[in-house]
Amino acid sequence: MPIRPAPSWPPQLAAASFRRLGAQINWTNSSAVELLRDRRNDRDAMATATAILEEIVAMKPQSYNLRGNLAAALSGAGRAGEAMQNLLESERLASERGVGIDTLFHLCAAQIFRRAGMTDQAAARLDVAEADRRAGSAEPATRGPLLEQVAEERRLLTRGQ
Repeated sequence: MPIRPAPSWPPQLAAASFRRLGAQINWTNSSAVELLRDRRNDRDAMATATAILEEIVAMKPQSYNLRGNLAAALSGAGRAGEAMQNLLESERLASERGVGIDTLFHLCAAQIFRRAGMTDQAAARLDVAEADRRAGSAEPATRGPLLEQVAEERRLLTRGQ
């Protein structure tokens, strides 16, 4: 039997999982989300995530979590305009429900703004994310890694990437 190259299994696993679970998925607790986030610089993974999330958001259009994740996937797939629309809609939905925006959301928003060339807005979001983490609003185990991600995003912003 010929040896085939290893498949790009995280996006495929996530796609199968999301399609099987459909509207019942709890996006924020899904291990598939972590797989896709681990590959956030992989345009193919983001294109897969985008296709999946567009289907799920169509089923649950009022979910601010899903829209926020769709915004991140769209941004990673190079679709900045659509990413911005979904990011703003996600914030509007969260605000309507009285839900506070967390540090990870601000970090994601900064990435989307940076990719869209909106450097002032990206820097402002990074400031909020950094202040939130330094204030200790997260568990100590997650505070360090998120601050490292904020610092890396700030480096990218400073270099104009």
